[in-house]
Amino acid sequence: MMGFGGLAGAQSMHILSVPAAAAAAVILFSGLFHLFIYDRDRRHRQNLTFALTCVVFSLYGIACAGLYNSTSVAEGMAWQRAQMYLLFLSMIFFLWFVHDFTQMVPPKALWFFTIVGVVCLSVGYLYTGDLILSLSRPLIKTKNLPFGITAVYYEAELGPVMLAANLAGLICMAYILFVGFRFYKVGPKKKARFLALALFIMFSCVTSDIFVSLGMSPLPYTLEYGFLAITAFMTGYAVDQVVKASFAQEQLKQNEERYQVLADNAGFTMWTADLDLRLTHISPSIETLTGFTPEEALAMGFDEILTPESASLGMTVLKTQQALELENPGRSPGSVQFEVQIKRKNGPPFWAENTGAFLRDGSGVPIGVVGLTRDISSQKAAEEERLFIQRAVESSSDAIAMCDADFVHFYHNEAFANLFGYRWPKDLVEAGGLLSIFADPRQGDEAATGLIEQGSWTGEVMTRSNRGRHILTDLRANVVSDKFGNLLGLIGIYTDITEKIAVTKALKGSEERYRLVAENTNDVIWTTDLNLKWTYVSPSVFRMRGYTPEEVLQQDFSEVLTRESTQDVLHIFTEELEKELTDPEPEPRSIVLDMEFLKRDGGTVWSESACSFMRDDDGQVFGILGISRDITERRKAEEDRLKLEERLQQAQKLEAMGTLAGGVAHDFNNLLMGIQGNLSLMLLKLEPSNPLYGRIKNIEQHIKNATGLTRQLLGFARSGKYQVTAANLNDLVSRTSSMFGRTRKEIRIKENLQADAWPVEVDHGQIEQVLLNLLVNAWQAMSGGGIIYIRSENVVLDQRFASSYGIPPGKYVRLSVTDTGSGMSPEVRKRVFDPFFTTKEISRGTGLGLASAYGIIQNHGGVINVYSQEGQGATFNIYLPASSKDVMEEIEPEAKVVHGTETILLIDDEEVIITTGEEILRALGYQVFVARSPHEALEIFRDQAPKIDLVIMDMIMPEMQGIELYDHLTEIRPDVRVLLSSGYSLNGQASSIIEKGCDGFIQKPFNLEELSQKIREILD
Repeated sequence: MMGFGGLAGAQSMHILSVPAAAAAAVILFSGLFHLFIYDRDRRHRQNLTFALTCVVFSLYGIACAGLYNSTSVAEGMAWQRAQMYLLFLSMIFFLWFVHDFTQMVPPKALWFFTIVGVVCLSVGYLYTGDLILSLSRPLIKTKNLPFGITAVYYEAELGPVMLAANLAGLICMAYILFVGFRFYKVGPKKKARFLALALFIMFSCVTSDIFVSLGMSPLPYTLEYGFLAITAFMTGYAVDQVVKASFAQEQLKQNEERYQVLADNAGFTMWTADLDLRLTHISPSIETLTGFTPEEALAMGFDEILTPESASLGMTVLKTQQALELENPGRSPGSVQFEVQIKRKNGPPFWAENTGAFLRDGSGVPIGVVGLTRDISSQKAAEEERLFIQRAVESSSDAIAMCDADFVHFYHNEAFANLFGYRWPKDLVEAGGLLSIFADPRQGDEAATGLIEQGSWTGEVMTRSNRGRHILTDLRANVVSDKFGNLLGLIGIYTDITEKIAVTKALKGSEERYRLVAENTNDVIWTTDLNLKWTYVSPSVFRMRGYTPEEVLQQDFSEVLTRESTQDVLHIFTEELEKELTDPEPEPRSIVLDMEFLKRDGGTVWSESACSFMRDDDGQVFGILGISRDITERRKAEEDRLKLEERLQQAQKLEAMGTLAGGVAHDFNNLLMGIQGNLSLMLLKLEPSNPLYGRIKNIEQHIKNATGLTRQLLGFARSGKYQVTAANLNDLVSRTSSMFGRTRKEIRIKENLQADAWPVEVDHGQIEQVLLNLLVNAWQAMSGGGIIYIRSENVVLDQRFASSYGIPPGKYVRLSVTDTGSGMSPEVRKRVFDPFFTTKEISRGTGLGLASAYGIIQNHGGVINVYSQEGQGATFNIYLPASSKDVMEEIEPEAKVVHGTETILLIDDEEVIITTGEEILRALGYQVFVARSPHEALEIFRDQAPKIDLVIMDMIMPEMQGIELYDHLTEIRPDVRVLLSSGYSLNGQASSIIEKGCDGFIQKPFNLEELSQKIREILD
């Protein structure tokens, strides 16, 4: 066989080839075993590198068996060259195995010897001839083996290149022995022993083969059997580790349940990770700590759980520990602690303390990391608080000193040193301690007694510095104890008030003068800081708001003003303060605000407040000064004035439009009267069976409809009531709503009428028209159907409510009509009673309905108003004055023509009315005088007064008004009977004439039946 010195060969070596081949087979099987172990657990790379080494060892054994079976010199030389290549490969792979097994081969050494091995292989492959193997020596050698066996083999002499390569191999072998020796000293003993035995066998075999190569040993070459022994020892170690791992797995399985309970209920979070810090397990407490479930945490990277700075710190700690492990395998510190910031699923990161250590396999090699994480947010906060307090004490402008539990001074800040002159605590201790700074020892004793008895003491004390300077200070001293009440020490805070007292005395006189002014003025003087916190309020606030100054100083700004005023004032003050702070040279100025203050009794009071910013000696704004004067009565008077102006403007607008509407209605009624008169005459001459009779009656119906429109106009124009009688409003409501409900099946009307409703004096037709207008308005507001609620009730209006509408207080009947429709916007609600204003389509309304309802109710001495919000329907309320008269039962007159024979004087300035009227009266059987002007009428009446039984006169005529004409008629004949006829309604002059004794009123246009019955009603 061949070591690093040569190659053995023979012509008949079949017996020796058998153990070499057997050894190769065993080594190959061991390599496969190590490869299997590596496949099961890839954390231990030494199993892979040793498996590769075993493959090379096995190939070397096969090369030896081939050499023993070679039958020619050429064949033997080929196997010898193959052995050389395999020896260098075995050196490279065995070195890598030792590196993985011990973790003690530095990367530089590893790569150096690897490159050397590769160079040796390359040289052996590229060069041939005597440089590699020299044939100058005999090729055949004979060895006598035990049991009488003789071995004859070939051996070529090594060339100079191969000698140099073998020397490099010996150096590599020596380095491997050095690493093994170091590992034996510092590594795990059992693991080191296995490696030491393997290296000892290799060293022995190499040494033996060197002696055989030099001819100094009768033994054959044994390296292939040394490879077998190395393989056996390392395989034995691997088996031992597999057995231990199986035993550990069983132990782990037995403890798994207890570990799981501990991990699930621990106050900290337990976790494991691989050497790349990828989490492999984490306890459920992670969800309490961070909000992430264990599954979410395992799916996250290390840098996703920690803040970037903490993730970087964690990697640095791991690398440091790995470096220590390389320097001292198995002997690095057991654990390491460091603080990190961990992210929360919902919330800011928090501070935690990590305690980590390596997880190791059975041989002590790190295979991962195990750690405990504990929330230390509260500790960090406490530490930060402690540091903050320490820095606050050190930077405080007040002099602060501390004593321990034995009253020995041990600390004071820089302000204390500057004030009293003692630079270091020991200086004050040597001078007699803290009591020595009291100018009057009795004050020191008083403070000490107060501390002992009460735990604190506050007062003004005269102190002195180490130079004898007297300093008046405000001392605040307290005892410091732990949570169990044990005394820890004392702390004293000294504030130099020498200058403050002097300034205070100087200001006291001026403050007294200002106080007298503030306390005796009706205006409220107040100051605030820049956060609008009250700093002073004069006593006059009690007269304005009912609160004492002390109470106001405890109130928030929003508790003093109404919400609207608070918002306005905050906005204005913020803007003004920004101007003050940004203007490089601000000029003193003031602003005047109207502010609504809250009173103790729940009311409010308006004030006019003059406000300005207050500045210190450096010109810096530090507060606000205000003087507030009660302007409630002034505002109320102003509001009343504006309301009256608005009401006056509305009234003037309505009056102007009413005058126009009334004139139009009057003239239109006169036109209708001419048409109606002619129709009545035609009907007198036609039989009902005549085809034209129906058409004429149809025209009459259209005239009635047109009359309804003129009544709407006259109602809006407030041009009077037609016929006023005491009525039960409920009867009018029921009749109108019943009629309306029958024609509107998509709505429901619900009535809630007070049974004993007071009577009201109204024109039935007009009130029914108002109700109908309100019902139509409600129906149109509910396009998809709905409910209309009608309610009546007796109410007594007080002076406050009544005066707001310009009506007298007293008894009223309120009628409310509520719909469930779309409601009104504030803009629509403001104009809802304006004439010709409508939100409906042109075909659905004229805009006169609500306007005429407003005029009619006003003309009846009542009130109509509306309450509505968009999307919440609307409620119209009508207030009609209650009457003491009894309700008279209505009797419907019979619709027939009544004739007569008396003499009638007809007075009108319209020719068409004179013509048709005369003809109608004559057709009814009366004798008729006609007059086309008041003067003509008086002339006729003077001549024919005894003959004239009735005067029918227009109310509005040129030359003379109706009331004046009536007076002249009654002067001529006081018992004259007069029937007023007008296109206007019963209002104004007509009402005055009726009150004077006029016998009746009929509104144009009227038909034959109405006129005939009215005449007979007066004459009979």
